[in-house]
Amino acid sequence: MKLCAVVVWYNPSLLENGRDAVANIQSYAGMMDCVFIVDNSSSNNSLLAKQISNARYIANLENAGIAKALNQGCQLAIDEGFEWCMTMDQDSYWNPEQLALFIHKIADFAQQDSCYVSFAPDSDQPVILSYAALLKRKVLGNHYEEKIVPPKKMVEEAEKVITSGNIIKLSAWQDVGCFLEPLFIDEVDIEFCFRLRRNGYKLLLLREAHMYHNLGSSKRTILPKITKHSGKRLYFIVRNRLIMMKLYPEYTNNYKNDLKIYFKECCIFSFDFAKNLFYFIKGFLDSSKLFSQIKNKEGKIM
Repeated sequence: MKLCAVVVWYNPSLLENGRDAVANIQSYAGMMDCVFIVDNSSSNNSLLAKQISNARYIANLENAGIAKALNQGCQLAIDEGFEWCMTMDQDSYWNPEQLALFIHKIADFAQQDSCYVSFAPDSDQPVILSYAALLKRKVLGNHYEEKIVPPKKMVEEAEKVITSGNIIKLSAWQDVGCFLEPLFIDEVDIEFCFRLRRNGYKLLLLREAHMYHNLGSSKRTILPKITKHSGKRLYFIVRNRLIMMKLYPEYTNNYKNDLKIYFKECCIFSFDFAKNLFYFIKGFLDSSKLFSQIKNKEGKIM
């Protein structure tokens, strides 16, 4: 199994979880034939990349968006004869034993069914408790009980998976078309998953293998399970989710409710009410224009 990794960098020396972006890559680079680092930072970080012996460094010198960076890496991988590619975020890392297990399982499943073209590991998703939950924990102390999550299947077909840790078959990437660059950041990975499924391909979630993944900047909110974002990030969330509802109505039944929650949390219950409301409305208005552009230029998506 000829396997490479494509990791997207953005200000790699400023990781919010306090980890080293180079160390993160080194945790899995030894099990890759090559690591393509596509850097969306405004500065050149080639000196950092040189610490990874089998890395190929591509500097965009601007934030070109995660979709374009992933496409650059996947195309380079194909040009160099790779069949499989693991896409990674800069703040994710592996235990080598877990990655070895993951790769071994993928090889088995890929032989069983050629429609299996995307494989994702289990990953640690930090839980952001609401202020109400924190108050209950404080008052009840040892009597406070977290919600018990029932056991999950170790292997199951997935509706969607995140970018980081996803190992994809590059022939499928060529077949359905590359990551959708107009989206820029949010929903890029989800859109690609939906497009694979619409074209008859399957995604597998392998929970036997675990990857360490950090969601990034998270803040507590009044309601549980909601992560607050900056106004600009909120813009992309709103704009792209509305586009996804038009592109994939069969897969996005819950998106309308999600947008209502984002509106409450990021606009009504926020100290940045005016700024966030501006970006929310702007995202709503811009979604129709961008959808029309995607529909006209990206016919294969529709």
